[in-house]
Amino acid sequence: MIEIIKRIFFHLTPRRKMQCYLLVVLMMLSAFAELFSIGAVLPFIGVITQPEETFHLEALQPILRILRINSINEMLPAFTVIFVIFACLSGIIRMSYVWLQSRLTHLIGSDFSTRCYKHTLYQPYSIHLERNSSEIISTIFVKINKMSHRILNSIFVLISAFFVVTTIFSGLLFVNTQVTLYIFFGFAFIYLCISLATKKAINSGSKIVSIEQDRSVKVLHEGLGGIRDVIIDGSHDLYVKIFQKSEVSLRHATGKLEFIALSPRYIVEMLGISIFAAVCYFVIIQEPESNIIPFIAALALAAVRLLPYIQGAFASITNIQGHFHLAHDILELLDQDLPSYISNRNLNLATNKSTPLAFNEAIKFQNLSFVYSTRLDSPALQDISLEIKKGSRVGIIGPTGGGKSTLMDIMMGLLSPTEGKMLIDQDEITDSNQHEWRGNIVHVPQTIYLADTTIVENIAFGVSSTNIDMKKVISSAKKACLHDLVESWEQGYQTNVGEMGVKLSGGQRQRIGIARALYKNASVLFLDEATNALDNKTETAIMKSLYSLKENLTIIIVAHRTSTLKGCDSIIELSNGKISAIGSFEDLIGL
Repeated sequence: MIEIIKRIFFHLTPRRKMQCYLLVVLMMLSAFAELFSIGAVLPFIGVITQPEETFHLEALQPILRILRINSINEMLPAFTVIFVIFACLSGIIRMSYVWLQSRLTHLIGSDFSTRCYKHTLYQPYSIHLERNSSEIISTIFVKINKMSHRILNSIFVLISAFFVVTTIFSGLLFVNTQVTLYIFFGFAFIYLCISLATKKAINSGSKIVSIEQDRSVKVLHEGLGGIRDVIIDGSHDLYVKIFQKSEVSLRHATGKLEFIALSPRYIVEMLGISIFAAVCYFVIIQEPESNIIPFIAALALAAVRLLPYIQGAFASITNIQGHFHLAHDILELLDQDLPSYISNRNLNLATNKSTPLAFNEAIKFQNLSFVYSTRLDSPALQDISLEIKKGSRVGIIGPTGGGKSTLMDIMMGLLSPTEGKMLIDQDEITDSNQHEWRGNIVHVPQTIYLADTTIVENIAFGVSSTNIDMKKVISSAKKACLHDLVESWEQGYQTNVGEMGVKLSGGQRQRIGIARALYKNASVLFLDEATNALDNKTETAIMKSLYSLKENLTIIIVAHRTSTLKGCDSIIELSNGKISAIGSFEDLIGL
C-alpha cells in the first residue's frame, strides 16, 4: 500500500504537490481545532458542575485575568462563548479542508486521465498492435474515475485521520494516561482482528474488480462496434449474457469491498461502548473520590469525534488495498516512456509539430527484414532492397499475407526494421527521427475514420475550426471528385456525417479520406486499398486527378484492383515477404 501511495505521489505535477502540502497543513489545523474544541469541554463542564472549584483553579487564573473575569457569575457566559467559538472554528477549518480535498482529488484524476491518454498515444505503433483498446479505454475513463474516489480520497482521509487521532490521543494522554491507554488498545485490538480476518477477501475482490472492469468495457465495445454482425447473426443475447456475467461479478466484488470497509463501524460501536463503560466503571471503583466526571465527559466527546476518523481510516485502508490492481493498471500507463522529442513538451499541438525530414532524392531499403515479435511464423519481410525516387508513382501488389501492409508501415515510419536499413536520401530512419519523416507523409487507408462532425472538419481533420482554409478544403474535395456531390446537399460542407460516417456511403467516406490527405499537402502520399469502395468511373477520375498532381509528389499505392495502378511508373510484386518482381504495369500485368 505504501508503495502505491509513493508511486501516485511521484506522478503528481509540482503544482499538485504544493496543493497536497497545503491540504496537509489544513489537516493539521483541523486536528488541533478538534483537540481545542474537545479540550474546552473540561473547563466548560467544570464551570457548569463545580463553578467554585473551577474558578479557583490555578491553571485558569491567567485566562481569567486576560478575559477580566472577576466573579463566578461572569465565568459561565464567557466560557460558553469560548466553547462555541472553538466549535465554529473547527467546523470552518474542516469545511475548508473538505472543499480543497474534493477539488484536488478531481483535479489529480483529470491530470492522470490526460497523461495516461498522452503517454498511450505516443507509444510506438508496434505496441499499439499488441494492445487491446478496450482495456486502455477502461483504464482512462473508468479506472481513473474510481481511483479518484476510492484511492486518492482514501489517502487524504487516511492522512487526516492520522493527524486528528494522534493529536486528540496525545491530549487525552496528557490528561489521564491510564484510561486513555486502556481504551486505545481496546479499539486497536478490535480493528486488528477485523483487518486480519478480511485481508484475503480484500485481495481477491481487488483482482476481480480490475479484471471484470476491463471485460465489461470490452463486451460493450465489441457489441456496439460490430452491431451490423450482431443484428445479422442474431447474437444479441450472447453479448447481453457475457456482459451480465461480467457486471454481476464486478458489482458483487465491489459490494463486498464496500461492506468490508463500512461494517467495522457497527462492530466497534457495539464493542467500543462496552470497553468505554467498563474502563470508566473500574476507574471510578478504584478512585471513588477522584474528580473524573469532566474527564469522562471530554472522553465521551472525544470518542464521538474520533470514531468517524478511525472508521474512515480503516475504510480508506480497505479501499486502497481493494483497488490495488486497479491502481497498478493506471500506474503502468503513467510509467510509459514518452519519445525523446516530446518528453519536455506540453500538449500544445503547434509546439508538438516537428520540422519534416529533408526529402530530395529517394526512399531506399538496404537488406531490410522484419519479424513481428508476437508471431511465431516466418518473417513478414525478408532481405528487401529497393529504391523509390522522389516524385515517382509506385504500385505494390501481391497475395494476401505477402508483406504489402508491413512494407508500407515501415515506409511510413510506423514500424522499425528488425534487420537492415531504411534511408531517406542519406539519412537512416531510426526511432529518434521517425516522427520527422512522418511529417512528409499522408495516408489513405482502406477504412476511413470519420469524426461525428461536419464534412469540412473531417477534410481538415486535426485542424482547429478557426484555422481551416476553406479554399484548400474545396480544392481538395474537387480533386477527390467530392465537391459537386457535397454542394448538392442542403447543408453542403456543414453536413454532419454521423458517428464513423454512418450517414454516408462507403464511396463517399473514401473520397473524404482522399480529400483529407490532399488537404495536408504532403510530399509523399500512401494509398492503402484506398479506392476499393469506389465505382470504376469514380476511381478512374480520382486516380487521373492524383496522377496529375505536382511532379515532386511521391505516390505509393497498395491495391488489389489492377486498374488502379495503370498510371504507376513501376510496380513492386511481393510474395512471402520477398520481392518477386519489379517492373512496369505492362511488364507485370500486361493489360
